[in-house]
Amino acid sequence: MQKYEYNDSHAKFTLLVVEDDPEIQTALMFSLKRVGFNVKICSHGLEALNVIKDNVFSLMITDLEMPVMNGYVLIKSIHPRKMPIIVHSGSLSLYSDLDQWSDAQVLKSTSLAPLMDEVFRLLKLI
Repeated sequence: MQKYEYNDSHAKFTLLVVEDDPEIQTALMFSLKRVGFNVKICSHGLEALNVIKDNVFSLMITDLEMPVMNGYVLIKSIHPRKMPIIVHSGSLSLYSDLDQWSDAQVLKSTSLAPLMDEVFRLLKLI
């Protein structure tokens, strides 16, 4: 596990986080902004689809189980793929083809380190 620190150069990246749990939204926002990324939060897939239409994102992190539109439907709805996608969920085992629709899958846990590792890897910062 690597320790990530603030870097001004990270400000060129804007990340979209799609998560319905307010506590997880806060933790992700804090962790990503702490190292210098710009972050936009959406609470469900339909909100994210509407935001993606009018904005450019460097990467998307999405939960799977959410109201209105779940993350699985969301990632299958983004064509052509406009950015790397990380699925961050406790429900990874319910979906057998996530690797076809996303670039990485990270099981939710008390540590955000595995997620941060994937963010930095996919943005080619490590």
